This record gives sequence, C-alpha cells and structure tokens, in this order.
Amino acid sequence: MNDLHQMAHDARVAAWTLAASDITARNSTLLAMADELEARKEQAIELLLKKSDFDVPPSLVQRQVQSYLQELAQRAQYSNVTAEYIEQNRDKILADAEINAVRQVRTSYILLGIAAAEEITVSDEDLTASLEKAAAASNGRTTAADLRKQLTENDHIELYKEQIKAEKALDLVLSEAK
Repeated sequence: MNDLHQMAHDARVAAWTLAASDITARNSTLLAMADELEARKEQAIELLLKKSDFDVPPSLVQRQVQSYLQELAQRAQYSNVTAEYIEQNRDKILADAEINAVRQVRTSYILLGIAAAEEITVSDEDLTASLEKAAAASNGRTTAADLRKQLTENDHIELYKEQIKAEKALDLVLSEAK
C-alpha cells in the first residue's frame, strides 16, 4: 500500500512539474510575441515619422517635455537615481526630453490624422477595456473605476480617448502592413 501512495505522489509531482514547465514555456512565448509586436510598432512609427516631416507647435512640445520630466521624477523616486546624478546630467536629460517630446507629438499628429481619415472611433467598451488593462498593470494599486474617476475629475478623459484612438490607428497600420 505504501508503494502505491508513493507512486501516486510521484505521479502528481511529475504532473505538476510538467504543468509548471508548460506554463513557463507559454509565458516565454507570449513575452517573445509581445516583444516582437512592440518592435513592429516601433518600426512602423519610425517609418511614419520618416515619411512625414513637419514642425509641431512648441507649446505642445513643452507640455510633453513637462510630462516626460514628471514621469522621470516619479521613476527616480523608486530607483537608485540620486538628485546629484540628475543635476550632473541635467542638460542631457533636458535634451533627451525635448527629442522625445517632439517625436511623441509628431507621432500623435500622424496617428490621429490616420484615425480621422479612417474614421476610427473609441467606444465606451474600448475605453473600459483600456482602463481595465491599465488597472491590471498596476498590480492592484488601482481599479478601472478609480482610473476613470481620476481622468474625468482632471478633465483628461478625452486625452485618454485620443491615446486609445492613436493606438487603434497604429494597429490598423500594422494590420495593413502584413
């Protein structure tokens, strides 16, 4: 009887090990697919930017620079970046922020132009799905309802919808490129 219990135990351990190995392999595959999709999105954006050279309003660039610097400051709080490092690299950080801001504003103009031409809309279901995805990425620190409330209270819900619209336009570009 003891041998029978041991065999059953060994079979369960083997099944769990196999299941864990399968899950690990699936996760690795999903991560690789996500990385590939991000790379394709970045390539598409680069191509769109190369094909469309235009100046953007300095006020929008400045707003984007401020947003980038705020995000950088928040990330610095949770990492080992010191105030001394930031001060020593201030000029480079500001230059990089400016470059990234111009790129981001140009990308938004292009993608929103595509969205308008293709009559892409954002439904309430799209908004809810995006908020749920963002909440899930926060690892329980917030909920979709809380995010919606914050966006609404700060009059940023329309900006958020524009981001979703731009993402949908980029998805369209990628699907057309296949």
